[in-house]
Amino acid sequence: MTFETKRVDNEFLYNYCDEILAIVNKKISKKILKNPLLKIIGITKLYYKLAIPPHLVLLFFLILNIVFKRYDLLGGFVIFCIIHSILWVLMIYALKRSIKILFKNLEGVKSSSMTIDNEKVEKEIFYSNGEKNVISINWDSIRFVIIYKYSICFVKNDSSTPSSSFLCISVMNKDKIIKTLKKYNKESYLVDNTGLYNRPKAKNLKELINNYKTDTEIWFKRI
Repeated sequence: MTFETKRVDNEFLYNYCDEILAIVNKKISKKILKNPLLKIIGITKLYYKLAIPPHLVLLFFLILNIVFKRYDLLGGFVIFCIIHSILWVLMIYALKRSIKILFKNLEGVKSSSMTIDNEKVEKEIFYSNGEKNVISINWDSIRFVIIYKYSICFVKNDSSTPSSSFLCISVMNKDKIIKTLKKYNKESYLVDNTGLYNRPKAKNLKELINNYKTDTEIWFKRI
């Protein structure tokens, strides 16, 4: 069965790119293979959240130095905080640049289609400059089909090369994907994680901490 994939607006496309770069991260991709039920958020959102604890610790020790008047240590500690912040900003800048490159590449797509049958999953991409790219994965090589907030990913058994271990399309094609998987009796591959993103806003500190743990466990959790 072949169908045209749906186009999305620029805001959605940016969030899609952010999420894809998290999925193909070497550390994260290995954990996805072992536990497909883990929540994935965009790579920049993840790094922003990961930066919160160390910055709070730095702020705490900075306040202690001021309160106890350890001015002999304060200068060196301030310099350390500045260097730490600069490195963090550079890392975020590098991530945003990677998203921008992927965004520009996908923005140049004129149209794309996906074919799913008993043998394989194949995506054809047609660019505005006339170029064409075909990505094909046999079902024997696929372990999961995972639905996230912005993307649907066909996950290969091998994650040694993360960038080529996933075939991803927009979650806007969710209904067609599910319908086609049912048609070819491939529902056993499907992992629907959309429920992970439907939580209410935190009403107290405990809920806020629990939400933070859920968002960052893909990074910290040992599997």
